[in-house]
Amino acid sequence: MAKWLMLRGDWDERTADSIRLDDDMWLQLFNGMLNGEDVGRIWLRGNDEREIEYRDCMIESGLSPKGDLSQVDYVFARGGFDYYAPILDKCTNAKIVYYGAGRRHIPSTAFHPDLILVDSPEQKSEVQAVFERVETSLYVKPAAECFEPKDEEKSFDMCFVANGQQASFKGTEWVYSTIPSHLHILHMGYPSGIESPRNVITKRTKRAFMPWDYSRCCVGIVPYFNNIDSCPRVIPEMLACDMPIVVAEGLRFWAEKYITPDTGVVANGTDFWFEAERLFHERQNRPLGIREYYENNLSMPIACRVLGVVIRG
Repeated sequence: MAKWLMLRGDWDERTADSIRLDDDMWLQLFNGMLNGEDVGRIWLRGNDEREIEYRDCMIESGLSPKGDLSQVDYVFARGGFDYYAPILDKCTNAKIVYYGAGRRHIPSTAFHPDLILVDSPEQKSEVQAVFERVETSLYVKPAAECFEPKDEEKSFDMCFVANGQQASFKGTEWVYSTIPSHLHILHMGYPSGIESPRNVITKRTKRAFMPWDYSRCCVGIVPYFNNIDSCPRVIPEMLACDMPIVVAEGLRFWAEKYITPDTGVVANGTDFWFEAERLFHERQNRPLGIREYYENNLSMPIACRVLGVVIRG
């Protein structure tokens, strides 16, 4: 029997909703890595409720986990937050697994990981240059299990997801200023305050209900030309909902794993809309088998099994 601990981040209203709606990819991934008699606990900072059930795991929140952490075998630190350090110091016999996306893909000095997970080959090279003796591995980031095709009429040509607080970071301004006027697009996310073109419909959709809106669209676009973002979850979500995708050049993700001639394409700013329309027309002419590819290569069961083996060694 192995004892696992996941350091998940802060407790907030969104976290509580994700547990209630069971739409949090990280909790599902952690739960799915447990084998047989394994025991899993998930820690979130900032909640007075001490224990909340999540499937086979137990969520513990507050300022510090209870019990003797020297008995923990594996720690999965999701996010490079320095406030994890006092907890990690108590896990004296555990294998420390670190994942930090975006700018945090290289651990800070507060961490002494045994395994570092990264989203792209470029990140792997950068990490290995700093942590020469630490094992570094690419891994698949799946979509939460609620993401699957729904029986919805296609009412939008394309869709993209970008919260208003990250309008420039997630490409909202670029999309609004460059989108061809004949395309009908759904934009999901918090309001940005930027006036949208007439052919863009904006809508805030909670994650658990996004599969229905995704299924109303033919092609997904990921126009994040920031050279910082790291395998945003919309990539596996759109593929899980059977949508081909166009991903901005420079976005750091495992392109060879997610992108095939059928699932999508990586494009620069000049060719982005041309490729998006090409995929749109291809989808009209033939089935692309995207959901099947996702199930066989990127799905939650696949990711749990592969990552569990990588962590256990």
